[in-house]
Amino acid sequence: MLNIISQILGFIAIVVVIISMVFREKSKILLFSTIYNVLTLTSYILLGRYLGCILVGIATLKTLVYYIFSIKKMSRNIIVLIVFEVSIITVSIIFWQSWFDIFLLINLVINTYTTWQDNVKIIKIFSVVCCVFLSLYDFFSGAYMYIISELLFGGTALISLIKTTKQEKENSINKES
Repeated sequence: MLNIISQILGFIAIVVVIISMVFREKSKILLFSTIYNVLTLTSYILLGRYLGCILVGIATLKTLVYYIFSIKKMSRNIIVLIVFEVSIITVSIIFWQSWFDIFLLINLVINTYTTWQDNVKIIKIFSVVCCVFLSLYDFFSGAYMYIISELLFGGTALISLIKTTKQEKENSINKES
């Protein structure tokens, strides 16, 4: 029964993921990422993936902090980045459960650095990379709906990135004319 509830939360996460990549503002992307993280955290609890719960809890806190930085127009802080990266690595070492936890660790280290960036284009590029690692973790964890969610997230991010790049090129051509 818990597995079914976890998969239902995964389906809801699919909708949240698709919505998040439509935005061009970092603050809105981070807001929807926080919602996604809460859904993921709950699913990992239901699946008994305790390292995943703790790490996604840290990721949720990180995303909220970065969201606050973004909406208050605060500059990036390298110390905050280092604290989150060290926390993720330390917690991973202490609570390591399975060989495939490495995929979640790699995903979160990359994601923490990526979402620290102000450039939405960089966020979207590395979001695609993170999807690969998180999909592998979800596969081995049994969080199957999250695999679909990650593939849609990566695909949506890629499409959005292509559209943004194309629009930037058109704008630069128009300025030159």
